[in-house]
Amino acid sequence: MKSIVFLVVCFINPASSFAQTLNPADVKSKKETSFDFSGNNEGSTNPDYFHFPVSLFSGAGDVLDSSQYWSWDLSIDEWVLTNRTFYELDINGNFLNQVVLEWNGIQWVNSRRDEWTYDANNNQLTALLQSWNGSAWENINLTTNIYDADHNRTSRTIQNWDGTMWVNANRQLFTYDDHHNVLTRTTGTWLGTEWSNGVRTMYTYNDDHLLVLQEVQHWSGVDYVTDQRVLYVYTSEGDLDTSLTQSWETDHWVNLSRNIYEYDANHNRTSYLNQMAFGDSTWLDVQRFTFTFDPDNIITGQLYEAFIGGEWINQYRFLVENDARQNRITEVFQIWEDEWVNQDSFHYYYTLATGISTNFDPANFNIYPNPATTTLNINQAADQLSNGSFIVFSQNGIKMMKGDLDHSAITAIDVDNLVSGIYFVVISNGNKNSMHPFIKLKR
Repeated sequence: MKSIVFLVVCFINPASSFAQTLNPADVKSKKETSFDFSGNNEGSTNPDYFHFPVSLFSGAGDVLDSSQYWSWDLSIDEWVLTNRTFYELDINGNFLNQVVLEWNGIQWVNSRRDEWTYDANNNQLTALLQSWNGSAWENINLTTNIYDADHNRTSRTIQNWDGTMWVNANRQLFTYDDHHNVLTRTTGTWLGTEWSNGVRTMYTYNDDHLLVLQEVQHWSGVDYVTDQRVLYVYTSEGDLDTSLTQSWETDHWVNLSRNIYEYDANHNRTSYLNQMAFGDSTWLDVQRFTFTFDPDNIITGQLYEAFIGGEWINQYRFLVENDARQNRITEVFQIWEDEWVNQDSFHYYYTLATGISTNFDPANFNIYPNPATTTLNINQAADQLSNGSFIVFSQNGIKMMKGDLDHSAITAIDVDNLVSGIYFVVISNGNKNSMHPFIKLKR
């Protein structure tokens, strides 16, 4: 089996100190930008920051309410449902909480919970992460944000729970100009009694408020010293054209890498080419990302390739499906192993602006008998009939059978050949879904 190749230059890696939040490389089409639950919404320098729907509300005003995560089981060539996430939002579209449930082979159990609070201006004040210990939720970490009178976030502090109290871990401090552009971002680590001086990033903008210079500095013990910088150049229409990363060597700047961007006529970023400097004037291709969009400028795919042995080699890709209301409904991740191989996928469900959920109301269906021995009947409401189908899954998420709903209002499923155990029948109609457990007994 061929291993996937990742060739990552330091400033692309979101974990590096150079992955600052205001890199215009990620000021992409709104249809391409992912939401960051941390409250750190300015973006990430990682062009592959792709998961989660592109917006909380679609153009039609629909609201994300749940998602499902599926992994691909190579041994059976089937998708296996491994976790489900439920979201709660307030009337302003702010996330209030999300709860992740995992399948333990017998039932769905709590795994993770996130909770957020906001001020009257919808600025995120806190973000709390908890995990399930088997009987109760346990604190993991807490993020606290502070804002100035102009609603600019001036600090972001992360604390860890030690079992009895919150303990400082790290923080970020921000300053701004009169146009609310971030001028500095300073990180620090808690040393037990005081905050250390960490990395400081300084930002410079042109007259159009576009970021043109990003300088990364470290604390020398006396003052901040510049280590690296990124210079940004834009097209006449304001699209980012190139970004150049350099490091300071003794008395001059040395090229490290650069990114070159391309766009379509609608200003959607269609490609992102990363090159490494070799000597003073030679650039070597390293990696590239290619993006595709539908006629509504909604992103439909992302392809990552590495330049190996003089040619571009596929590494991985995301495939996205959107519904007619511009909601992202599926997202599939695949890696290249002489052919595209499924890895995982997300399925998203929404409450429509009309108040109708894309998940069926379980009350619209009657599953009987339960337990079942030879036949399981689905009795559905008359208004749920058109284009309906069902899939039966085992308790570990393996697809056992599928079929269409009987338009006579009652669908009989032959379960005689199923071994005894717990199963789930998922009923679908268009983009609506409803899941129902049932027990199969020996005849």
